[in-house]
Amino acid sequence: MEGAYLAGYSPYHNVRADRRYPVMTFVFALNDRIAPPYDPLKMVARLQAEGTQGGPYFLLPLRDSGHGGGTTLTALVEQDVDELSFYCWALGVTLLSSPASAAPR
Repeated sequence: MEGAYLAGYSPYHNVRADRRYPVMTFVFALNDRIAPPYDPLKMVARLQAEGTQGGPYFLLPLRDSGHGGGTTLTALVEQDVDELSFYCWALGVTLLSSPASAAPR
């Protein structure tokens, strides 16, 4: 009974070939002791194996993060830059040149 309930809302168990999935990035920590780093790998493999429409699907592994804490400020900034870069790419956002670089000399 419990397995059927869990499978009912599990993204992994509900992947269907006839659905169109958006571009997605899966962020996971390699050193996480609570959330296994192989789960996002399984999800991307499942999306590809089902031949779903949509994608692409990206994997963003984090080396110095996880549920154990101790993430440095540098690692946090790098993670934010990676995620924001993905959002800009996925949404087709183009960067404008800064006013300082556009000013005539």
